[in-house]
Amino acid sequence: MTVFRNLGKEVREYDTELYLYVQDKHSADMFSLMNAMNLSKVVPDAHIHIGTVMAELRRPEVPANMICDRTAEYNVSELLAGAGAFLNHGKTDLLVDYWERAHLQNPRIDRMIYAMRNIDTGISLCDVTDIERGIRSLRRVIMDGTPIGGDSVVEKYFEIVAESVRQDFGPLLQKEKIEFIELVKWAYRKEYWQQTLTLIESDAPADFVEKGIYYYSGDEESRNRAVEVFGQVYYDLKPYEKYKLDDISHYYVKYYSRQRAQRSDDDIAYEQSYADVRIEELEIEESGRIKALSLCEDKGALKELLFAYYHLGDIRNSTNHAADEFGGFYSIIADTDPSERKKMISRAIDYFIHCYDKVCSLIEGKDPHVETIEVSELVSYSKKLRDANRHKD
Repeated sequence: MTVFRNLGKEVREYDTELYLYVQDKHSADMFSLMNAMNLSKVVPDAHIHIGTVMAELRRPEVPANMICDRTAEYNVSELLAGAGAFLNHGKTDLLVDYWERAHLQNPRIDRMIYAMRNIDTGISLCDVTDIERGIRSLRRVIMDGTPIGGDSVVEKYFEIVAESVRQDFGPLLQKEKIEFIELVKWAYRKEYWQQTLTLIESDAPADFVEKGIYYYSGDEESRNRAVEVFGQVYYDLKPYEKYKLDDISHYYVKYYSRQRAQRSDDDIAYEQSYADVRIEELEIEESGRIKALSLCEDKGALKELLFAYYHLGDIRNSTNHAADEFGGFYSIIADTDPSERKKMISRAIDYFIHCYDKVCSLIEGKDPHVETIEVSELVSYSKKLRDANRHKD
């Protein structure tokens, strides 16, 4: 290491390039040397980089040894670091750089890295759509039974990377449809805290409705009632607010009837009150209100799941320092010790997963008949209301 530091000093002082020739018959020693050089590269202002590693291809049957480029093979530690960075943190920079410097052509590796970059972007931007797109692309590349292929050592290394990805992503690569809770558990296991919170907040309502955990329409009668109620809400919203009903399932599970909850300065009390309101809606027979439906007969378990979802939403908002635009209360925890914030987030996610798994076990085998509504139907209903009011005037 001292030698490499001195080399870096010479490069900085004389502003020149140095080429290092090392001859060693022992491959293990050469790998140790290359690892030492890789470590030296990360020292601030080291000005050391590994350009090309040339080596003799020893063959006893010929009088002269062939000289070949072995850069990629000797830089395998960079590939290992890149694979670790992706599997542990979702980052692809090192893998992309390693593959580009290999100067090889392999469409399957190109597609695999492209899929990984989608996941990287989704994690960095907290965009669930990009993460899911990347996972689906990965599935098509590495789960079709076809090996990476190629004769080079580098391509064989990437076959090992692909197998590591298969094992790490597990159930997420088994089906074309990505199960909501499997993605949540994967992100949580990776300690992608904000991404896990965002995923639950944004995608849980649609999952609740689709699985029959908590939904608004199961036949033509309840569907027509829901269109009337949501259509009236859509009509009453100001033009710049109508986006709130772009995702009807999300609006229904998270915001519908929120004004009926008992206001409180205590976040948890408010969330519990709102969960009570939603459970009560399973029994209501009132004009102008939607009667809730659920395959879960255990109302206590269902209430716990709804409360866990609402509570987790407040945790996410407080972490983002953002208020709930629909008026939900939240606690600002900026002054809390970071380790305590992490524990609080972890407890909230654990609780949600526990409640979700419990409810799913209770409805397992039941086939929900869910009737969903399109935004276009609300637009049409709102137009009818507007026309009817004009005729009254």
